[in-house]
Order: sequence, then structure tokens, then C-alpha cells
Amino acid sequence: PAKAGHGRAATTVVLGQGQQVTVVDPGPTRQVGRALQSTLQCQHSRVTGLINTHAHAEQVLANSAFAVPVASTQGTAQAMAKRCPDCKAAMVAELGARALQGTRIVLPQQGLQDGQILELGGRRWQVLDMPHAHTERDLVLWSPPEKIAIVGGLVDGRWPVLAQGSVLGWLRALSQLQTLSPDWLVGQHVVRGPGQVKPVVERQQRYLC
Repeated sequence: PAKAGHGRAATTVVLGQGQQVTVVDPGPTRQVGRALQSTLQCQHSRVTGLINTHAHAEQVLANSAFAVPVASTQGTAQAMAKRCPDCKAAMVAELGARALQGTRIVLPQQGLQDGQILELGGRRWQVLDMPHAHTERDLVLWSPPEKIAIVGGLVDGRWPVLAQGSVLGWLRALSQLQTLSPDWLVGQHVVRGPGQVKPVVERQQRYLC
């Protein structure tokens, strides 16, 4: 949605099996969310829930495109309540009112706890709460049987941004992620498969160091 075709872009993950799907980090604007919704409808899929992994506007402002429950950790919901109005105003100033037309702030109503198990898309996912890392709170979805980690902004294949978090906390989160030894990693602008996860996490660690 940025004027130059990049910048305010984020990775969105769709977890689904059959007709019902859950969207993780739906995107930066209502228009982007509506476009995703149209694509899924063409595949005869219906969005039944949203998950916000952290409070950056690029991930959460598309919540308003979906009339479904939104879930996050309590820390992310609190950060969104505090920062989303300013973030939205900054995006309007940067991108113009047309890009943000119809976009409104929709805060998560469902709280997710560390260690909680979710049944999504035919898989069991464990919620991992990573405090003071990339942001105030970052959420990881971990599928132990298939060793899949959905990590939001914790691992970025382009340009890691530290705005509200902590370098040391982020490094701790990456160490915790390495301990899991995922075979598959889905992050921000990056997807890696077997044998490729360790190098991309180590690259992020070197950047932060």
C-alpha cells in the first residue's frame, strides 16, 4: 500500500483446513484485508478468527476488514490500545487518506496465554509469549509434531526494526527459538524449510549483536 510499492508491507499467514480459516496478522489497512478476504472467498474459504502476533500497525490495522473475533496476548492488546491511534495517524500522513479509507482500530477481544494450545487448520499450536523482544510482546505459534514455528516479526528477511522492544530481549527470544529447533519457520518476509532455519536465525542474531 505504500506509494513506492514497498515499506508498509507485512507477512500474513492463513491457517486453514477446509472452509474455515484463521488469519495471523491480516495486514496494514482495511483495503488489504478486504482483498485477502475476496481471495479466500474465491477458494470457498471463510475467515472465522484473527490472531495478532504483535502491535505494529502493518500487522493489525486490517482487523477492521473482518467481523470476526481477534485474539492476541494481553501485552499486545495493551500496546495496541496505547499506540494504534498514533500509528494510524502516521500512516495517513505518509500514505494519504485514500490508502487508509475505512480503516479503523479493532482491538483484540480474546486473550492468549503462554503455553495455551490452539486447534487451527488441522494442527495443534502452542502459544509462546516472548516479552520485550521485537516489540513489547511477541507471539509465536509452535507446532511440535511438525516442528513449524510462526514467529511474526521476530525473524525478518529484509530489515529488522527495533522500535518498542529490547535488543537483549530479542536475542533471548531467538535463543529460545533455536532451542525448539524448528524445521519450518515463517517470519516477516521470510519462509524457510528444513536445513535453512538455523542460518537465517543466526543472521538475525549477528545483526542484533
